[in-house]
Amino acid sequence: MNLIAIHTGHDGSVSVCSNNKLLFHQQIDRYNKSKHQAYPSFELINKINSFNLSFDKVIFTAISHRSVTDLWQDIFKNGLLKCNKNCEVYAHLDKHHDFHAFSSAWFFNEHIDYHIVWDGNGSTYNLGDNFYCFENTSIYDGQFNLLNKQCHTSDNVNYKDNNFVISSNLQIGKAYEQVVKELKIGVHNEGKVMALSSWGKINKDLKKQLLFNNNFSSNYFKTQKDFTLNNINYYKLLPNLTTNINDKESHDFLKTFQSTCEEIAFNTVNKYNNKTIALSGGVTQNVLINSHLAKTNNKILANPLCSDQGISLGALYFYTQGNLEKKEGIYLGFKPNYNLEIFNQYKVVDCDSIEVAKIVYKEPVALFQGPSEQGQRGLGNRSLLINAFDKHCLNKINLIKRREWYRPFACSVLKEELHKWFYPLKVDSSYMMFVLKSKKKMLNVTSKDGLCRAQSVDKIKNKHYYDLLKNYQKLYKVPLLLNTSLNMPGHTMVETLEDLRYIFEHTELKYAWLPEIQKLIIK
Repeated sequence: MNLIAIHTGHDGSVSVCSNNKLLFHQQIDRYNKSKHQAYPSFELINKINSFNLSFDKVIFTAISHRSVTDLWQDIFKNGLLKCNKNCEVYAHLDKHHDFHAFSSAWFFNEHIDYHIVWDGNGSTYNLGDNFYCFENTSIYDGQFNLLNKQCHTSDNVNYKDNNFVISSNLQIGKAYEQVVKELKIGVHNEGKVMALSSWGKINKDLKKQLLFNNNFSSNYFKTQKDFTLNNINYYKLLPNLTTNINDKESHDFLKTFQSTCEEIAFNTVNKYNNKTIALSGGVTQNVLINSHLAKTNNKILANPLCSDQGISLGALYFYTQGNLEKKEGIYLGFKPNYNLEIFNQYKVVDCDSIEVAKIVYKEPVALFQGPSEQGQRGLGNRSLLINAFDKHCLNKINLIKRREWYRPFACSVLKEELHKWFYPLKVDSSYMMFVLKSKKKMLNVTSKDGLCRAQSVDKIKNKHYYDLLKNYQKLYKVPLLLNTSLNMPGHTMVETLEDLRYIFEHTELKYAWLPEIQKLIIK
């Protein structure tokens, strides 16, 4: 039986399985080239059709009618993707948090006691004329029985019935959305707020004003019905909240805000003792929260497919009744087509990891191999690398990335060397879902407070990347490299060789290594 699940809201994705075997899981925006958008593209349709499948079940998921489900339905109606005669079609505006939890259950190959799903908006609940609420936080046991659901409404309502809570007080995900809007840095940029928070100091008096019943107080965080849309700041959190390097007031507000998020999350999780807890939903992208939770007496699993691009996987897991075959790691996209003819204008030479280690000591090198990693991080298949201790490395890397002044870069380190360079947490550091405190001075890959999104690399999950780091260590006595996702600012991550050529043509990137075929492309 062939199943396809398509999440048609923001951060959309497509997942396909045949007889319970996952064939691929792919973020849609990597092919339509519009970040976070889920509309179909012919290139992606052709990739799906390369598997020569006709589908028995088609599952659409979204959180609102403002999704692009109709565009994907037209793809099937027009025969661009094929269905069998008795094909069953399902459409869900419900089950958003359920699918997040199912995604975690599929990804982690171990027993899970509790699932916590938290985000800005999940499914919508209509509770009467012009009255509705959005799920923000859901807690399930290991069998997916709902234990608690908290929803936000912009109406002045506070309601509790057994395990269902509706409140105008904001939870972490919704509060973060409002801070992003107040900063005017564009939607889906919560990570920038988190990064800027490291430059501030905690204001204890402000923190007391922010908190109410383990949520954010609606006395301070107003709802969207409290203000009209005009030229004033939308939420009135703090007048003129900015990302300016000299705006210490804004930095302190953001530090206090982040600390409050961590306290709310800690209070949610700390009531459990010695349990395995899987986190998913957009809030799980906040690596500072994840790391703070690792200090509880619980085993914390942070799903690297935690944003909505993991929803289609969760839907497949649900519709295969939990029988979707497990896959190791995050490299779930399509295998690349190594047509090097498109690089005829550049030099292409044979090259092994030893020679690449010598180049990356001085210059940025793109690492392109295998199925792409899904999620927000470049984890060695679509990565941009450089010597983390080169005093000019940030200038060199920012000729390509042009990252804001307050955003730190991450690094990758040999798994067996991790403890020598960082104070470890009892977590899996394979996916950059946690931050570790550095033991040594590493200004180019740590935040202002010495924290790093360190990826531990082992030979099983990524042999070629491991070999590169190993040879780099042999040459320079350092087992780590600065690692950032392979993309230009505002662009999706490189997916295909054509994308790689584009970044060659439009940036200062000079080297790209293709380890599966042992080739180096040189500008």
